[in-house]
Amino acid sequence: CPRLVGSSMLCVLQSDLFVIVVTGLLGFTNGALSVACMSIAPDAVKEGEDYEIVQSRKEYGGYIMTVALLLGVTLGLAVAVPLNLAADYLRT
Repeated sequence: CPRLVGSSMLCVLQSDLFVIVVTGLLGFTNGALSVACMSIAPDAVKEGEDYEIVQSRKEYGGYIMTVALLLGVTLGLAVAVPLNLAADYLRT
């Protein structure tokens, strides 16, 4: 990092340690929130008279949450890989 006046913050933002810490915090908070939502969502189904219907609705809710999670990861990967390749191409 060049020693210019006012460049210390820029050096911190460009350091590998900063990127690793921010990425780790983002992954931890995203993972914790995802686990909490996946755990709590089936219990959000309204209780009814018939136990079997309520249980099947809870199962379907769990299936929908799982599909949404897998779809989000897949789409994120499908977008990130081409963007990374494009960024590498533009850098050279």
